[in-house]
Amino acid sequence: MKSKTTLRDPWIVIPAVLTTTFLLLVYVMDWNHPLFLYLNHISHYSGEALWANITILGDTLVTAVLILPLLKKRSEIIWTLLFAGVLALLVSQGLKTLLQMPRPPAVLDKNLFHIIGPALTQRSFPSGHTTTVFTVAFVLILYIRRNALRIFYFTTALVIGLSRIVVGVHWPLDILGGILTAVLSALVGLHLFNRVKERIPSVNPIYLSMIIMAAALVLLFFHNTRYPQAEVLQAVIAIFAITNTGFFMVKQLKG
Repeated sequence: MKSKTTLRDPWIVIPAVLTTTFLLLVYVMDWNHPLFLYLNHISHYSGEALWANITILGDTLVTAVLILPLLKKRSEIIWTLLFAGVLALLVSQGLKTLLQMPRPPAVLDKNLFHIIGPALTQRSFPSGHTTTVFTVAFVLILYIRRNALRIFYFTTALVIGLSRIVVGVHWPLDILGGILTAVLSALVGLHLFNRVKERIPSVNPIYLSMIIMAAALVLLFFHNTRYPQAEVLQAVIAIFAITNTGFFMVKQLKG
C-alpha cells in the first residue's frame, strides 16, 4: 500500500481533520466540562450494565483476545498492529505521565455526574481505551477496503470511546486525543511495516495461536477489568478465543 494513497484515503483524512478541529474547538470554547456532563448522563436512560460491557472492549487485553483470532492468516495486519500498538502505547503513556491531567472524579462534584466502575482520578489525557480501539480500527481500515466494514470499525471504536465519558473517567478532550494518537500510530505503523516487510518473516499461525491461547486464559482466569457487570462478556470473549484457536490449531496440526 503506497503512502501517498493512504494519506489521501478519506477514511483517514476526514477523521483526522474533524478530530483536530473538534479538539481545538472544545479547548478554545471551554466546552470540555459541559460536554462531559451532557454525555455522561446517557447512562440515566440506558442503565449501567450496557456501558460497563461496552467500555471493557477498549481494554488492551480484551481487544487483543477478541481481534487476533480473526487475523491468524493476515500476517501483514498483525505486523502493522504490532508496530502501531507499540507506538500508541509509548505515545499515550508518555503523554499521560508528562501531562498528569486529572480525571473528572478528581475535579467535579460527584453529585454532578455518574460513575460506573472505579473512580479513577489521575493520568487522564489521552484515553488509553480510546487509543487502543481506534488504533485497531484505523489499521483495519487501512487494509480492509469495504466501506460497510470500515463504517463498522469506526462506529464501534467511537462508541467504545464514548463509553469512557459515560462511565465517568474521561473528558471529551481525552477521547479526541486518543483518536489523534491512534491515527498517527496506525499511519506510522503501516509505514514501518512497509519499510521492513521484505526482511521480516510471516507470522507463524501456530505460534500466534499459542500466544492467543495464553492471553485468553489470562483474560478468563486472572485479568480484572474492574467492571464486575461485564464479567460474563469477558468470559465469553475468552472462551470464544480459546475455542476458535483450539479448533484452528487442531486443523493446522492435522495438516
